[in-house]
Amino acid sequence: MGQFTFIIPPDLPSTARQDLLQACLVGGYEHAPIPTPLRFEGNTLLVEHDTHESTHILAPWPVAGVGSPMILSGTLREREQPYILAVELARGRLFQIRTQMADWEGQGVRFPPAEHQALRQVTRLFGQAVLSETPEEAHRFAQEALALCYPLSDRLTQYWAEQFMAQRLSDHGTPDTDWGARLTHVPDSSAAMAYCQAFNAVRLVPNWQAIEPLEARCVWDGFDALVDWAAQAGLTLSIGPLIDLTSGTAPAWLSQWDGDLPSLAAFMSDFVETIMNRYGDRVSSWQVFSGLNHADTLGLSEDDRLRLAARLIESARQTAPHAELGIGIALPWGDFLVAEEYTYSPFVFADTLQRVGCNLAGIELELLNGPSPRASRLRTVFDCYRLLDLFANLGAPLELQIGSPPTRTPPDHAQTDGAHQDWVSQTLFLGLSIPQVRAIYWSNWDQTADPIEAIGRGEPDPSSRYAELRQLRGKWLPPSKSGKL
Repeated sequence: MGQFTFIIPPDLPSTARQDLLQACLVGGYEHAPIPTPLRFEGNTLLVEHDTHESTHILAPWPVAGVGSPMILSGTLREREQPYILAVELARGRLFQIRTQMADWEGQGVRFPPAEHQALRQVTRLFGQAVLSETPEEAHRFAQEALALCYPLSDRLTQYWAEQFMAQRLSDHGTPDTDWGARLTHVPDSSAAMAYCQAFNAVRLVPNWQAIEPLEARCVWDGFDALVDWAAQAGLTLSIGPLIDLTSGTAPAWLSQWDGDLPSLAAFMSDFVETIMNRYGDRVSSWQVFSGLNHADTLGLSEDDRLRLAARLIESARQTAPHAELGIGIALPWGDFLVAEEYTYSPFVFADTLQRVGCNLAGIELELLNGPSPRASRLRTVFDCYRLLDLFANLGAPLELQIGSPPTRTPPDHAQTDGAHQDWVSQTLFLGLSIPQVRAIYWSNWDQTADPIEAIGRGEPDPSSRYAELRQLRGKWLPPSKSGKL
């Protein structure tokens, strides 16, 4: 067992010091977090490791004007001399920006001279940090470099998205991306009108617990009405996730079979087949499940959940051989791997299903930001691009769920002021600009009817969000595919 030693400043805020307990080493092609023993000794962070190879540390770190994003360090090797944590995080971020910028320029993207000058400024600050004579001085220069890195990386991502979208429009015309939100109930008349002005598609989310409160006794009235409304509105219609173990929608009666994979699989497959048979004449796109890569419920091991995932897809395929079947991946950066002994990262989970022949028509990544257990710690739009680029290697179309889980707690201290609003807007546009993304669903439509709820999450007033969504649709997307809007 080896050890890395990192110097942290003595005046680091207590919240930031507490956040550092979520730091970890990473491994694999996708830099997935791995369980990492660490502890503080005074103004040092001691991180244990059991590898003789170089590695990286991933840590939440305060950055002026941004919050506390997760930052990947440069490559580390074990040595007696302590590392200065801020310097290594700045090294990692600067390396990401330089290599990504070069890659984008290789694709033909052109950046203004001011951005190249900004990169040179960041590089000078980092050089000053490395050459500093004291840890205090090194920390100060590294923090200045990070404070410039983050707006720079997001500006570069925006330039890429704008230029790629322009080229896409020139070569192929208007994108055919499904642009919608997740709905659980029929909106009232005013909200319905706003929805149809903002979106061309919808994902209807069934609540298994509400539909089948008692075993084999289904109540379809509410969901029938929702499907009827969506069909009459002329929206491109998708239903799912049909099974979601992390949302608390599994019926209470199911718990008596905890740990019994064959029985649980039989009940879940039966529900999947029942709902697909009921609406299959009006729906061809389904999200079979979501969150199975993460949900530690019903006494199922990780391998059990992987087997269950394959079984559910098989059942859906037998029920509707020609339907488009997708899955949802919760916490796609793998935050949960920090504290729990998991074998499969989100990428490996999806890749394994592809390799066993599940033939997915869509892999939805939950880009959810906030304090909920279902949400990831803060990543920027630049980080989102790199994640999408990683999952695009699987060869399946991508779908995005973007937003923040419902809560009356403001977005965690990792994001401040209007940062959350900007993050949602920029990530929505980023998704539209990427051809591999076939569908984008905003997660918060059902909650924006309550302005207090929305503002409490850092969302703008609902009317301003509606206007923004309408503007994005009107500028970049065609009318509803059915032609009814």
